[in-house]
Amino acid sequence: MQDTSYLKSILKTPKFDDYPQLKTFFKKYADKLEQRNRERFQALLASLCLDTSTPLNSTERLNLEIHEIEKTIQTSLDIRDFTSTSAISRINLAAQKYLRPFEGLYIKRKTAEMLMASHPLNTCLAEVGAALYKNTDPLFLISIARYSEPSSWNSEFLDHLLSLSPDDFEWRSPQLVCVDHRVFQTASSEIIKKKCFNTHDKITGSHIITTLPAEFNLAGKSPVLRTITKMIHYHREMKICARATWEIKEKYPKNFGQKFSDMLKSHVLDPNTVLFNKFEILEGLANREINEQIYKMAGDYPSLQQWAEIHNTAHQINGHFFSLSLWRLAAWHLNGFAEHTIKMYRDDILADMLIELYDERAVEAAVVSALAENKDDILEMLSRAP
Repeated sequence: MQDTSYLKSILKTPKFDDYPQLKTFFKKYADKLEQRNRERFQALLASLCLDTSTPLNSTERLNLEIHEIEKTIQTSLDIRDFTSTSAISRINLAAQKYLRPFEGLYIKRKTAEMLMASHPLNTCLAEVGAALYKNTDPLFLISIARYSEPSSWNSEFLDHLLSLSPDDFEWRSPQLVCVDHRVFQTASSEIIKKKCFNTHDKITGSHIITTLPAEFNLAGKSPVLRTITKMIHYHREMKICARATWEIKEKYPKNFGQKFSDMLKSHVLDPNTVLFNKFEILEGLANREINEQIYKMAGDYPSLQQWAEIHNTAHQINGHFFSLSLWRLAAWHLNGFAEHTIKMYRDDILADMLIELYDERAVEAAVVSALAENKDDILEMLSRAP
Protein backbone atom coordinates (compact mmCIF):
# COMPACT_ATOMS: atom_id res chain seq x y z
CA MET A 1 0.00 0.00 0.00
CA GLN A 2 1.28 3.44 -0.89
CA ASP A 3 1.66 6.22 1.65
CA THR A 4 -0.54 9.30 1.60
CA SER A 5 1.84 11.48 -0.42
CA TYR A 6 -0.63 11.85 -3.30
CA LEU A 7 -3.39 13.02 -1.02
CA LYS A 8 -1.05 15.31 0.89
CA SER A 9 0.15 16.90 -2.33
CA ILE A 10 -3.45 17.80 -3.25
CA LEU A 11 -4.36 19.04 0.21
CA LYS A 12 -1.26 21.25 0.19
CA THR A 13 -1.25 21.54 3.95
CA PRO A 14 0.62 20.20 7.00
CA LYS A 15 -2.77 20.05 8.76
CA PHE A 16 -3.15 16.62 7.20
CA ASP A 17 -0.81 15.28 9.93
CA ASP A 18 -3.02 16.62 12.73
CA TYR A 19 -5.30 13.56 12.57
CA PRO A 20 -3.26 10.50 13.61
CA GLN A 21 -6.48 8.69 14.54
CA LEU A 22 -7.35 8.67 10.82
CA LYS A 23 -3.97 7.45 9.57
CA THR A 24 -5.29 4.09 8.31
CA PHE A 25 -8.32 5.70 6.71
CA PHE A 26 -6.16 8.30 4.96
CA LYS A 27 -3.95 5.61 3.45
CA LYS A 28 -6.87 3.59 2.12
CA TYR A 29 -8.64 6.69 0.82
CA ALA A 30 -5.51 8.01 -0.88
CA ASP A 31 -4.92 4.71 -2.65
CA LYS A 32 -8.51 4.53 -3.88
CA LEU A 33 -8.51 8.18 -4.96
CA GLU A 34 -5.30 7.88 -6.95
CA GLN A 35 -6.35 4.68 -8.70
CA ARG A 36 -9.80 6.03 -9.58
CA ASN A 37 -8.41 9.32 -10.87
CA ARG A 38 -5.66 7.71 -12.90
CA GLU A 39 -7.94 5.19 -14.58
CA ARG A 40 -10.69 7.68 -15.44
CA PHE A 41 -8.29 10.38 -16.53
CA GLN A 42 -6.23 8.17 -18.79
CA ALA A 43 -9.35 6.64 -20.34
CA LEU A 44 -10.62 10.06 -21.33
CA LEU A 45 -7.23 11.19 -22.62
CA ALA A 46 -7.05 8.06 -24.76
CA SER A 47 -10.55 8.61 -26.16
CA LEU A 48 -9.57 12.16 -27.11
CA CYS A 49 -6.14 11.11 -28.45
CA LEU A 50 -4.79 13.85 -26.22
CA ASP A 51 -1.08 14.66 -26.07
CA THR A 52 -0.03 15.21 -22.44
CA SER A 53 3.53 16.23 -23.21
CA THR A 54 2.91 19.71 -21.80
CA PRO A 55 0.32 20.81 -19.23
CA LEU A 56 -0.75 23.84 -21.25
CA ASN A 57 -1.47 21.85 -24.37
CA SER A 58 -3.46 19.31 -22.37
CA THR A 59 -5.50 21.94 -20.59
CA GLU A 60 -6.21 23.89 -23.76
CA ARG A 61 -7.30 20.74 -25.59
CA LEU A 62 -9.63 19.74 -22.75
CA ASN A 63 -11.00 23.26 -22.76
CA LEU A 64 -11.65 23.08 -26.50
CA GLU A 65 -13.56 19.83 -26.04
CA ILE A 66 -15.76 21.52 -23.44
CA HIS A 67 -16.21 24.53 -25.72
CA GLU A 68 -17.54 22.31 -28.54
CA ILE A 69 -20.17 20.99 -26.16
CA GLU A 70 -20.90 24.58 -25.13
CA LYS A 71 -21.62 25.59 -28.72
CA THR A 72 -24.13 22.74 -29.04
CA ILE A 73 -25.91 23.89 -25.88
CA GLN A 74 -25.95 27.52 -27.05
CA THR A 75 -27.55 26.47 -30.33
CA SER A 76 -30.20 24.38 -28.59
CA LEU A 77 -31.08 27.34 -26.33
CA ASP A 78 -31.05 29.78 -29.27
CA ILE A 79 -28.43 32.00 -27.62
CA ARG A 80 -26.49 34.08 -30.12
CA ASP A 81 -24.93 36.67 -27.83
CA PHE A 82 -24.67 37.43 -24.12
CA THR A 83 -25.22 41.17 -24.18
CA SER A 84 -28.98 40.96 -23.63
CA THR A 85 -31.09 39.97 -20.66
CA SER A 86 -33.02 37.56 -22.88
CA ALA A 87 -29.93 35.34 -23.04
CA ILE A 88 -29.77 35.32 -19.25
CA SER A 89 -33.45 34.34 -19.07
CA ARG A 90 -32.83 31.40 -21.39
CA ILE A 91 -29.86 30.22 -19.33
CA ASN A 92 -31.87 30.48 -16.14
CA LEU A 93 -34.78 28.56 -17.67
CA ALA A 94 -32.41 25.79 -18.76
CA ALA A 95 -30.80 25.66 -15.30
CA GLN A 96 -34.15 25.22 -13.52
CA LYS A 97 -34.32 21.62 -14.75
CA TYR A 98 -31.32 20.79 -12.58
CA LEU A 99 -32.10 22.82 -9.44
CA ARG A 100 -33.94 21.03 -6.66
CA PRO A 101 -36.73 23.38 -5.52
CA PHE A 102 -36.75 24.63 -1.93
CA GLU A 103 -37.88 27.58 0.14
CA GLY A 104 -35.66 29.33 2.65
CA LEU A 105 -35.79 32.23 5.08
CA TYR A 106 -34.76 35.38 3.22
CA ILE A 107 -35.00 39.06 4.02
CA LYS A 108 -38.32 40.79 3.34
CA ARG A 109 -38.56 43.53 0.71
CA LYS A 110 -39.85 46.02 3.31
CA THR A 111 -36.84 45.34 5.56
CA ALA A 112 -34.48 45.60 2.58
CA GLU A 113 -35.99 48.97 1.74
CA MET A 114 -35.33 50.27 5.26
CA LEU A 115 -31.76 48.96 5.19
CA MET A 116 -31.09 50.62 1.86
CA ALA A 117 -32.52 53.92 3.13
CA SER A 118 -30.17 53.93 6.10
CA HIS A 119 -27.17 52.48 4.26
CA PRO A 120 -27.39 53.44 0.54
CA LEU A 121 -25.12 52.11 -2.20
CA ASN A 122 -23.30 55.37 -2.91
CA THR A 123 -21.17 54.03 -5.76
CA CYS A 124 -24.20 52.54 -7.47
CA LEU A 125 -26.25 55.69 -6.84
CA ALA A 126 -23.61 57.88 -8.49
CA GLU A 127 -23.35 55.47 -11.41
CA VAL A 128 -27.03 55.03 -12.32
CA GLY A 129 -28.46 58.32 -11.08
CA ALA A 130 -31.02 59.14 -8.38
CA ALA A 131 -34.15 58.46 -10.44
CA LEU A 132 -33.20 54.93 -11.53
CA TYR A 133 -31.73 54.11 -8.13
CA LYS A 134 -34.95 55.12 -6.38
CA ASN A 135 -37.00 52.85 -8.63
CA THR A 136 -34.70 49.83 -8.29
CA ASP A 137 -35.90 46.89 -6.18
CA PRO A 138 -34.13 47.07 -2.77
CA LEU A 139 -33.65 43.28 -2.87
CA PHE A 140 -31.74 43.74 -6.12
CA LEU A 141 -29.58 46.44 -4.55
CA ILE A 142 -28.66 44.28 -1.56
CA SER A 143 -27.84 41.35 -3.83
CA ILE A 144 -25.32 43.33 -5.94
CA ALA A 145 -23.90 45.47 -3.12
CA ARG A 146 -20.84 43.25 -2.52
CA TYR A 147 -19.78 43.95 -6.09
CA SER A 148 -20.87 47.54 -6.61
CA GLU A 149 -19.52 48.94 -3.33
CA PRO A 150 -16.10 48.98 -1.63
CA SER A 151 -15.33 46.35 1.03
CA SER A 152 -15.74 48.95 3.78
CA TRP A 153 -19.41 49.31 2.80
CA ASN A 154 -19.98 45.57 3.22
CA SER A 155 -18.38 45.53 6.70
CA GLU A 156 -20.60 48.39 7.85
CA PHE A 157 -23.67 46.77 6.29
CA LEU A 158 -23.14 43.51 8.15
CA ASP A 159 -23.17 45.50 11.39
CA HIS A 160 -26.57 46.88 10.37
CA LEU A 161 -27.90 43.32 10.33
CA LEU A 162 -27.42 43.05 14.10
CA SER A 163 -30.80 44.69 14.67
CA LEU A 164 -32.69 42.16 12.56
CA SER A 165 -35.16 39.68 14.01
CA PRO A 166 -36.89 36.60 12.57
CA ASP A 167 -39.83 38.89 11.72
CA ASP A 168 -37.64 40.58 9.10
CA PHE A 169 -37.47 37.33 7.11
CA GLU A 170 -39.96 35.35 5.07
CA TRP A 171 -40.14 31.97 3.33
CA ARG A 172 -39.61 32.07 -0.41
CA SER A 173 -37.79 30.31 -3.23
CA PRO A 174 -34.47 31.59 -4.63
CA GLN A 175 -34.97 34.21 -7.35
CA LEU A 176 -33.02 35.30 -10.42
CA VAL A 177 -31.26 38.68 -10.43
CA CYS A 178 -30.10 39.81 -13.86
CA VAL A 179 -27.41 42.50 -13.88
CA ASP A 180 -27.32 44.60 -17.06
CA HIS A 181 -23.66 45.50 -17.68
CA ARG A 182 -24.70 48.70 -19.49
CA VAL A 183 -26.51 50.03 -16.41
CA PHE A 184 -24.82 48.54 -13.34
CA GLN A 185 -21.35 48.69 -14.78
CA THR A 186 -19.29 48.39 -11.60
CA ALA A 187 -21.24 45.43 -10.22
CA SER A 188 -21.15 43.64 -13.57
CA SER A 189 -17.42 44.22 -14.03
CA GLU A 190 -16.62 42.92 -10.54
CA ILE A 191 -18.81 39.84 -10.96
CA ILE A 192 -17.04 39.00 -14.22
CA LYS A 193 -13.62 39.59 -12.67
CA LYS A 194 -14.22 37.67 -9.45
CA LYS A 195 -16.84 35.08 -10.33
CA CYS A 196 -16.70 34.73 -14.13
CA PHE A 197 -20.36 35.07 -15.11
CA ASN A 198 -22.60 34.45 -12.11
CA THR A 199 -22.73 34.49 -8.33
CA HIS A 200 -25.33 34.44 -5.54
CA ASP A 201 -26.51 36.23 -2.41
CA LYS A 202 -27.48 34.46 0.81
CA ILE A 203 -29.34 37.41 2.37
CA THR A 204 -31.88 37.79 -0.41
CA GLY A 205 -31.75 34.24 -1.78
CA SER A 206 -30.68 35.33 -5.26
CA HIS A 207 -28.98 33.72 -8.24
CA ILE A 208 -27.11 36.62 -9.85
CA ILE A 209 -26.13 36.54 -13.53
CA THR A 210 -24.61 39.41 -15.49
CA THR A 211 -24.87 40.18 -19.18
CA LEU A 212 -21.54 40.49 -20.96
CA PRO A 213 -20.11 43.42 -22.94
CA ALA A 214 -19.95 42.88 -26.70
CA GLU A 215 -16.16 43.21 -26.55
CA PHE A 216 -15.84 40.46 -23.94
CA ASN A 217 -13.59 37.72 -25.32
CA LEU A 218 -15.45 34.41 -25.16
CA ALA A 219 -12.70 32.46 -26.94
CA GLY A 220 -12.02 29.26 -25.02
CA LYS A 221 -14.75 30.00 -22.48
CA SER A 222 -18.14 28.38 -22.01
CA PRO A 223 -20.53 30.80 -20.31
CA VAL A 224 -23.69 28.68 -20.53
CA LEU A 225 -22.15 25.49 -19.17
CA ARG A 226 -20.16 27.40 -16.60
CA THR A 227 -23.20 29.38 -15.44
CA ILE A 228 -25.57 26.40 -15.21
CA THR A 229 -23.14 24.23 -13.27
CA LYS A 230 -22.27 27.10 -10.95
CA MET A 231 -25.98 27.75 -10.38
CA ILE A 232 -26.32 24.10 -9.33
CA HIS A 233 -23.43 24.64 -6.90
CA TYR A 234 -24.81 27.89 -5.48
CA HIS A 235 -28.31 26.45 -5.17
CA ARG A 236 -27.09 23.70 -2.83
CA GLU A 237 -24.99 26.21 -0.90
CA MET A 238 -27.95 28.58 -0.48
CA LYS A 239 -30.15 25.71 0.69
CA ILE A 240 -27.66 24.71 3.39
CA CYS A 241 -27.25 28.32 4.55
CA ALA A 242 -31.04 28.79 4.56
CA ARG A 243 -31.31 25.76 6.85
CA ALA A 244 -28.73 27.40 9.11
CA THR A 245 -30.78 30.61 9.18
CA TRP A 246 -33.83 28.58 10.22
CA GLU A 247 -31.77 26.86 12.94
CA ILE A 248 -30.64 30.27 14.23
CA LYS A 249 -34.29 31.37 14.31
CA GLU A 250 -35.28 28.26 16.29
CA LYS A 251 -32.36 28.19 18.73
CA TYR A 252 -31.47 31.85 19.14
CA PRO A 253 -34.59 33.98 18.44
CA LYS A 254 -33.50 36.69 20.90
CA ASN A 255 -30.00 36.82 19.43
CA PHE A 256 -31.01 36.27 15.81
CA GLY A 257 -29.35 39.36 14.26
CA GLN A 258 -25.99 38.69 15.92
CA LYS A 259 -25.94 35.02 14.92
CA PHE A 260 -27.07 35.76 11.35
CA SER A 261 -24.44 38.49 10.98
CA ASP A 262 -21.77 36.17 12.41
CA MET A 263 -22.68 33.49 9.88
CA LEU A 264 -22.18 35.92 6.98
CA LYS A 265 -19.04 37.54 8.40
CA SER A 266 -17.29 34.23 8.94
CA HIS A 267 -17.51 33.36 5.25
CA VAL A 268 -14.03 34.87 4.92
CA LEU A 269 -11.97 31.72 5.42
CA ASP A 270 -9.20 31.90 8.02
CA PRO A 271 -6.12 30.17 6.54
CA ASN A 272 -5.21 28.94 10.01
CA THR A 273 -8.48 27.10 10.53
CA VAL A 274 -8.78 23.34 10.90
CA LEU A 275 -8.52 21.01 7.91
CA PHE A 276 -12.17 19.90 7.95
CA ASN A 277 -13.54 23.42 8.34
CA LYS A 278 -17.17 24.26 7.66
CA PHE A 279 -16.63 26.42 4.58
CA GLU A 280 -14.49 24.00 2.61
CA ILE A 281 -16.89 21.18 3.49
CA LEU A 282 -19.80 23.44 2.45
CA GLU A 283 -18.06 24.05 -0.89
CA GLY A 284 -17.42 20.33 -1.32
CA LEU A 285 -21.08 19.49 -0.66
CA ALA A 286 -22.17 22.12 -3.18
CA ASN A 287 -19.78 20.72 -5.80
CA ARG A 288 -21.19 17.28 -5.08
CA GLU A 289 -24.57 18.53 -6.31
CA ILE A 290 -22.94 19.17 -9.70
CA ASN A 291 -21.73 15.56 -9.67
CA GLU A 292 -25.33 14.36 -9.35
CA GLN A 293 -27.02 16.79 -11.72
CA ILE A 294 -24.48 16.34 -14.51
CA TYR A 295 -26.07 12.95 -15.24
CA LYS A 296 -29.40 14.68 -15.92
CA MET A 297 -27.66 17.20 -18.15
CA ALA A 298 -26.01 14.38 -20.07
CA GLY A 299 -29.48 13.01 -20.78
CA ASP A 300 -30.36 16.31 -22.46
CA TYR A 301 -26.95 16.86 -24.07
CA PRO A 302 -25.46 13.46 -25.06
CA SER A 303 -22.05 15.00 -25.79
CA LEU A 304 -21.69 15.41 -22.02
CA GLN A 305 -22.05 11.67 -21.44
CA GLN A 306 -18.36 10.79 -21.33
CA TRP A 307 -17.79 13.68 -18.92
CA ALA A 308 -20.52 12.61 -16.53
CA GLU A 309 -18.39 9.90 -14.94
CA ILE A 310 -15.14 11.82 -14.71
CA HIS A 311 -15.99 15.53 -14.74
CA ASN A 312 -14.67 16.11 -11.22
CA THR A 313 -11.60 13.90 -11.52
CA ALA A 314 -8.13 15.32 -11.05
CA HIS A 315 -4.72 13.80 -11.63
CA GLN A 316 -1.05 14.65 -11.65
CA ILE A 317 1.13 14.05 -14.69
CA ASN A 318 4.83 14.80 -14.45
CA GLY A 319 4.21 16.84 -11.33
CA HIS A 320 1.48 18.97 -12.92
CA PHE A 321 -2.11 19.01 -11.76
CA PHE A 322 -5.00 18.47 -14.19
CA SER A 323 -8.71 18.73 -13.50
CA LEU A 324 -11.62 17.56 -15.59
CA SER A 325 -14.16 19.67 -13.75
CA LEU A 326 -16.58 20.97 -16.36
CA TRP A 327 -17.25 24.33 -14.76
CA ARG A 328 -13.58 24.99 -14.02
CA LEU A 329 -12.52 24.16 -17.54
CA ALA A 330 -15.40 26.23 -18.88
CA ALA A 331 -13.81 29.49 -17.75
CA TRP A 332 -10.27 28.66 -16.70
CA HIS A 333 -8.78 31.63 -18.57
CA LEU A 334 -10.52 34.00 -16.16
CA ASN A 335 -8.77 32.85 -12.99
CA GLY A 336 -5.46 31.42 -11.86
CA PHE A 337 -6.33 27.98 -13.21
CA ALA A 338 -3.94 25.74 -11.28
CA GLU A 339 -4.34 27.50 -7.93
CA HIS A 340 -8.12 27.77 -8.22
CA THR A 341 -8.53 24.18 -9.35
CA ILE A 342 -6.42 22.71 -6.56
CA LYS A 343 -8.29 24.75 -3.93
CA MET A 344 -11.72 23.69 -5.16
CA TYR A 345 -10.70 20.07 -5.67
CA ARG A 346 -9.38 20.00 -2.10
CA ASP A 347 -12.85 21.04 -0.92
CA ASP A 348 -14.36 18.14 -2.87
CA ILE A 349 -12.13 15.46 -1.40
CA LEU A 350 -12.40 16.82 2.16
CA ALA A 351 -16.19 16.56 1.95
CA ASP A 352 -15.92 13.15 0.26
CA MET A 353 -13.73 11.86 3.11
CA LEU A 354 -16.30 12.83 5.73
CA ILE A 355 -19.16 11.37 3.68
CA GLU A 356 -17.27 8.09 3.46
CA LEU A 357 -16.66 8.13 7.22
CA TYR A 358 -20.25 9.10 8.08
CA ASP A 359 -22.90 9.86 5.44
CA GLU A 360 -23.99 12.86 3.41
CA ARG A 361 -27.01 13.78 5.51
CA ALA A 362 -24.96 13.74 8.70
CA VAL A 363 -22.22 15.86 7.13
CA GLU A 364 -24.73 18.42 5.83
CA ALA A 365 -26.45 18.59 9.24
CA ALA A 366 -23.07 19.19 10.89
CA VAL A 367 -22.32 22.04 8.46
CA VAL A 368 -25.74 23.59 9.13
CA SER A 369 -25.16 23.50 12.89
CA ALA A 370 -21.61 24.81 12.53
CA LEU A 371 -22.89 27.79 10.54
CA ALA A 372 -25.64 28.47 13.06
CA GLU A 373 -23.39 28.11 16.11
CA ASN A 374 -20.29 29.75 14.59
CA LYS A 375 -18.19 26.60 15.02
CA ASP A 376 -15.43 25.50 12.64
CA ASP A 377 -14.41 21.83 12.95
CA ILE A 378 -16.91 19.61 11.14
CA LEU A 379 -15.06 16.39 12.00
CA GLU A 380 -15.23 17.27 15.69
CA MET A 381 -18.96 17.98 15.45
CA LEU A 382 -19.56 14.68 13.69
CA SER A 383 -17.49 12.83 16.28
CA ARG A 384 -19.64 14.31 19.07
CA ALA A 385 -22.97 13.62 17.37
CA PRO A 386 -25.11 10.87 18.95
